[in-house]
Amino acid sequence: MILRGQEADFSTPREAVKAGIGILHQEFMLIPSYTVMTHHRFGSRFQGRMKHLLSRKAGRAFTGEVIREFRVAAPSPRVPIGTLSGGNQQKIIIGREASLNSRFLLLDQPTRGLDVGSIEYIRKRIIQLRDRGTACLLISADLDELFALSDRLLVLHRGAVVAELNPEKTTIEEVGGYMLGLGKSDPGGGSEVTMKSDSEIGIGGDSGVKTE
Repeated sequence: MILRGQEADFSTPREAVKAGIGILHQEFMLIPSYTVMTHHRFGSRFQGRMKHLLSRKAGRAFTGEVIREFRVAAPSPRVPIGTLSGGNQQKIIIGREASLNSRFLLLDQPTRGLDVGSIEYIRKRIIQLRDRGTACLLISADLDELFALSDRLLVLHRGAVVAELNPEKTTIEEVGGYMLGLGKSDPGGGSEVTMKSDSEIGIGGDSGVKTE
């Protein structure tokens, strides 16, 4: 991948994390019996430049700030994260990554299975992250979500990029056609994807959309 104009090749997850890459999984990567604060201390960059957050006091302060800023319905950072709703669990994770200033954020189905209020809130936060300069790669099976959030769509079919589309100049039907292999041939001549700028969002889907 190309990250901030330079080629990046990571051999371990730790290397990717050190470079400022965060991820929001489709399936919550959580331990239900552990507290909200503990999950922040497990967060991607706490083992590097954020070592001070291993301090209980600093960890509580950081988690409390995320709870307030992201409107998480949790009485305190000490409650088990499994007691929160799915929407609030997702807010905790995206809040952690946003507060740690990730340079590149991979969002895999970030609103899947959530209530309407949580979906709307998380979508707004994704746009805010994009606007502040975080490069976001968003994968979603919801085509309406793709059109609502994306600056650019790259569609894959059988492992190759077959279309790069402007969501303001295309339709759901056209995107669906490319996903099914009914569209035009690959306009780029290959499947390599580069990050043109940190402020651009790219969107993908289950049928194979890889994005910038």
